[in-house]
Amino acid sequence: MKMRYCIYRFINKNNKIIYIGKTCSINPQLRFNQHSCNGHLGKECYDSVNKIEICELNSHADVNVYEPYLINIYKPKYNDDFKTEDSLTIYLPELIWIDKNDKVKNTIEHQENKANTRLNKGISYIKFKNWLDMQMTGRLVKAKELLLESGLNTRKLGKLKETNTFVREWFKTHTVKKGNYLV
Repeated sequence: MKMRYCIYRFINKNNKIIYIGKTCSINPQLRFNQHSCNGHLGKECYDSVNKIEICELNSHADVNVYEPYLINIYKPKYNDDFKTEDSLTIYLPELIWIDKNDKVKNTIEHQENKANTRLNKGISYIKFKNWLDMQMTGRLVKAKELLLESGLNTRKLGKLKETNTFVREWFKTHTVKKGNYLV
C-alpha cells in the first residue's frame, strides 16, 4: 500500500475551521478514528465538529509546510502549536479540500483534475481578455471570428461565460444579435 500525506481540518456547524491537523499514513481514516476515540482535543471540540475535510498532498515535507501555514491563516480555536500574532508575508497555493466521507473524490488524481480545470478556466479567460484588449472599438465581430482570433472553441467560451462574471456581462452588453458582437 502507498503512503498518503494529508492535511485535514475540522469545521463546525457555522462553517468555521476549528482545528487543522496532518497525517502521514497508509490509512488516514485511522487518524480520524484516533481523534474520535481518544483524541487530545477534548469533548467540546469533538462535539462541535460538523464535518472533516481533507487534502491529500504529495510528500511529508508538503504537509509539514502546509499545517503551520494554514494554522497561521485561520487561527483555529483548538490548535495551540504554530499560532503567531504577526501576519504572514508569504502565500502558498490554495488547496483543494474534499469532505472525508466522499470516497470517490478523495484521491490525488481527482484533485489534480480539479486543479487542471481551474487552470484551463484561467487560460481561457486570459485568451479572451488578450483578444478583447487588441480590438478596435466600434468593430462588429461575428462569433466565428471571435473564436478564431481568440484561440477558444465554442465549449471553452461557453464555460467561460458560465463561470466568469466579467465575460458574462461583456456578452450581455455587447451582443447586437445572436452571433454578432460590437466591440
